[in-house]
Amino acid sequence: MKKLGIIFFLYGFIVSILNIQQFLTHYISTGVGQSFAYLNLVLLVLGSLIFLKEDGVYSTTAKTWIFFYITYYAFGLVASITFDRLDYIPQTIVPVVYFFGFFIFLKTKKNQKIFFNTLLVTLFISSVFLVVFYHIGYDVGSFGPKKYGIDRAEGLFGDANNSALIAIITYILFHKFYNPKLYLIKFMVLVFIAYSIFLTFSTTGLFIFVLVNLLINYKFFTKEKIFIALFLLPILYFVIINLTQIASSFNLREAQYLKVKNLENLLTFNLEEVDSSGRTGLLNTLLNFVYENPFIGNGIGFGNTMRGHNTIVGIWADAGIVPLIAFFILLGVYFNKIIRSSADKRYYILAVFLTFLIFMTSLQTVINQPYIVCIFIYLGYVLDEE
Repeated sequence: MKKLGIIFFLYGFIVSILNIQQFLTHYISTGVGQSFAYLNLVLLVLGSLIFLKEDGVYSTTAKTWIFFYITYYAFGLVASITFDRLDYIPQTIVPVVYFFGFFIFLKTKKNQKIFFNTLLVTLFISSVFLVVFYHIGYDVGSFGPKKYGIDRAEGLFGDANNSALIAIITYILFHKFYNPKLYLIKFMVLVFIAYSIFLTFSTTGLFIFVLVNLLINYKFFTKEKIFIALFLLPILYFVIINLTQIASSFNLREAQYLKVKNLENLLTFNLEEVDSSGRTGLLNTLLNFVYENPFIGNGIGFGNTMRGHNTIVGIWADAGIVPLIAFFILLGVYFNKIIRSSADKRYYILAVFLTFLIFMTSLQTVINQPYIVCIFIYLGYVLDEE
């Protein structure tokens, strides 16, 4: 029975991270896609019942999500009723089902190991699709090849920034945990994943990629190596301020070239020239609704419908100031545990955490994606081991 429960959970995670429902909806029918989604949730509930009574210790860190969910839905429901926006609620339930399911599933060490191995394999498959779709010009948004190719790799989700987020998490975990006997194999895998990140031409993604490389390579920064690195700083600075000139030799499309220019502006702190791709306007529109109802919000799921491209402001827009504070407490608990953890855990978990955190400022869907919720829960269990 437990083996069947494991299959239910792994199946639920795999279909989430590979976005299988969207492909079924397009290539078969909307009805099939919806039935598939409902079946997935039913299997997660059944799996939860199987493992509910199994011995294990629940993560105190991951429990902070329960506090957040209770606060969010308690205050958000008032706003939903007040402004007659109850229709938005169903779409927010899926990640909550995933949370409670995997919160129960991951309380045992054996299940944590099975989940993590599945996570690594599935993440790599996602990166493979990211590269393949780009080179064949396949666009998930229109579900077909574009005549003149695509400017940015958008992967299985049809979104370059979401794909960059997934690829960066893949890079961090493979850098830390993938250790084949022949190091050349690991090097080639990491280069491939880094290439997939580059193909997204995500300004946020490329900036975070630089940051996480500094974190996960912390062992490099000994006194001697830092002293040597000081002599390399002028070379690094020269590369940064000439990114667009260097990129011009690679025959990039105009949209790709502008993204590289954007990264150069960001790394050189020329922030006034950084192009937000229209996100600033969308965020300002969402903020207007926040200012109208800062205490009770506008209703559960409202922020997603407005496409404000900001997870944190989205919570505020949905349910008001109290759930926003609860979310900051949640993030604070994770950060405190990360800083207090051993060096072996601290840097790679911090890299994952900061990736999520920074992408929250440019994506409105970070905590609404089931696979990310699952990773957050897993990190909670890892942090509570000490």
